[in-house]
Amino acid sequence: MYTIIRRYFSKDFRKAELIERLASKVWDVAVVGGGITGVAVAREAAHAGLSVVLFEQRDFACGTSSRSSKMIHGGLRYLKQAKIGLVKEGARERERLLQEGAGLVEPLKYLYLIHEGDKMRPWMLSSGLRLYQALAKSKRPFGRLNEMACWLSAPNVRLKGLKAAFSYFDGIVDDARLVYRVLREAERFGACAMNYTKVEGLLRNAKGEVAGLAVSDLRSGATHEIQARVVVNAAGALGDKLRAKLGKAPMLRPLRGAHLVFPQQRLPVALSVTFAHHQDGRPIYAFPWQGVTLVGTTDVDHKASLDEEPVASEAEVSYLLEGIERRFRELGLGQKDMLGTYAGIRPVVGRGDRPPSEESREEALLDEQGLITITGGKLTTFRVMAQKTLASILKRISGRGLQPKGRPVGLEPTTEGALSLVMESYPGLGLPSTLRLAGRYGQDLWAFMKGVNHADLKTIQGTPYSFAELVHAAENERIVHLDDLLLRRTRLGHLLPKGGAMLGGKLKARLLAPLGWDESRWNAEWKDYLALVDRAYAPKGG
Repeated sequence: MYTIIRRYFSKDFRKAELIERLASKVWDVAVVGGGITGVAVAREAAHAGLSVVLFEQRDFACGTSSRSSKMIHGGLRYLKQAKIGLVKEGARERERLLQEGAGLVEPLKYLYLIHEGDKMRPWMLSSGLRLYQALAKSKRPFGRLNEMACWLSAPNVRLKGLKAAFSYFDGIVDDARLVYRVLREAERFGACAMNYTKVEGLLRNAKGEVAGLAVSDLRSGATHEIQARVVVNAAGALGDKLRAKLGKAPMLRPLRGAHLVFPQQRLPVALSVTFAHHQDGRPIYAFPWQGVTLVGTTDVDHKASLDEEPVASEAEVSYLLEGIERRFRELGLGQKDMLGTYAGIRPVVGRGDRPPSEESREEALLDEQGLITITGGKLTTFRVMAQKTLASILKRISGRGLQPKGRPVGLEPTTEGALSLVMESYPGLGLPSTLRLAGRYGQDLWAFMKGVNHADLKTIQGTPYSFAELVHAAENERIVHLDDLLLRRTRLGHLLPKGGAMLGGKLKARLLAPLGWDESRWNAEWKDYLALVDRAYAPKGG
């Protein structure tokens, strides 16, 4: 099976042949959903020695897991809701990820501003930060800043009406790349993962319990039945659709979070500036990410179809712009200044009888007739959620309630030998760039670097990415459509005006052969990509 899975990634192999082989055996676990929760469950189960297959109906990380606020954090604001356990779990996972994922998960300093009229009181935040640090067992510095220190940290914030300012540390990440790194680790443990493969239905045994999946290849249209002892529903916001096939009532409240993307020169920040929005007190962030500034986020009920690309509404854009204008000095920001927007759907477990921001972010884990659903939760706690899911899997498979051994699987470290080899072979690359690539590729670092032309490592202006990364992704990372490459394997579509439209000629010249496409296919894909950017990621009215 391993040989045929490897052949799947070559350009001359038909995916339909692989699906036929997948349907010829009974799997221990079939996972539905290729976001962070699904790939983490696949990694945990494969590491435990189970046979695992994963299906994603679109691209890996195409949903919430590439549209988050990019933050790795314990959830300081949840202390107000007395969610001590949730914050403790998140804060400690943050510390582990910062240590294990260096170069991908990075510490970021936060500046929290309290102005006149805010409900938050300085003593409340001071006490909360002390508890936050204690729960994380963190020695990272935090504390209250005087006005001069605040101004030095963020010279463009409004000091008029400022009552207090506090600094502390959390983390930041390329969420889509984290998904792909965990996915690759799952595959090294023996899991098989397929994108653009849709689950059409659930198979049932004589007792009426779930015993597998009916899946279809969205490229060929071929449908197959996949037998599995346990099916895990990790479909995120779409999770209720799969549960509905068992006649189960919905339990998710899809909430949309919108974000704005600015060039750093229009909204320059060196840390995360955090404050309460003047309209409703919701925390708003403006922070540096991959050479741009992100502003987020909203928390509103998502009424549109979950099958459609979520879009930041004009009302959400205005809400975020008003918040920034109220807390920063004379920027005059408008939609004309934005590079773009993006929006994600949070799979929040809730009844909808309270304001969106007051809904719990805790996960839900259910076993319904052999369909194990894991949903809710936070990006930061993905591996803890996977460990809990594995316990449910083992209980159902063994019938004896066996528990996973040891801690959840951590990110595999890049070997010191690979780092040294890269530094010796590419002395002009520099340590920061080497560590960045190590964070992105993990144990695949040398596989990426070997044979790379030095000139191809030069970054594309306005981004941290190189053509070497684009070519490698095109050849090795299961690209089906251009948005897979430009919005997820790399984030060029978010970092450049109009999704990188000005690079069209250069991208075509460099990527046509690695992708294995002819000119007609490229032209169609490029047209579709630009239309997607205009529809779902471009500034509203811009």
